[in-house]
Amino acid sequence: MDTNDLSIIYDKLLVIHQMMNNNLNEQARLLGYNTSEYLVPMDLAVHHDTDLTSLYSRLGMKKSLCFQNCTKSCRAGYNHTSGRS
Repeated sequence: MDTNDLSIIYDKLLVIHQMMNNNLNEQARLLGYNTSEYLVPMDLAVHHDTDLTSLYSRLGMKKSLCFQNCTKSCRAGYNHTSGRS
């Protein structure tokens, strides 16, 4: 595989990444979240028994922002076993 092939693959991955981000942004907007707020309940839906350290590590967020988003989700009535209550 030469650099031209790698460049083509990388360009396609960038397009897919952008499409996924756009989809995530749209889902978050429809539910009244910004994207970083939406990532927390989405992650908790997959990882039910997680701790805060693992959560912010997976999401790549600062600990304070992750905690703030967890608090907002709880106040909004989010239930990790069934989504929004």
